[in-house]
Amino acid sequence: IPSASLRGFAMLLQVPVSFEDVAVYFSPEEWAELAKWQRELYRDVMKENYALVASLGHPGVKPEIICQMERGEEPCVEDPWGWEERSTAQNPCSGES
Repeated sequence: IPSASLRGFAMLLQVPVSFEDVAVYFSPEEWAELAKWQRELYRDVMKENYALVASLGHPGVKPEIICQMERGEEPCVEDPWGWEERSTAQNPCSGES
């Protein structure tokens, strides 16, 4: 298959990426085990990931984990495995539940 055909085929297979596809979550217990430099790296990477996904043209609702970091809160969740199942119908940064 010529390379031009492969590029065309690859473009057909592209799927939109959401923040949840690349996000990593820590429970409070896991967060407490991280060193300071690991926490800082995590914050930087998560913010960069959000910015990159948003730059693809599909930002959606700002994730709660990003809102927590913007408010200066610890970015950890009680149930890391169930976090992405939360409803995103409301903007989590609005403070409404």
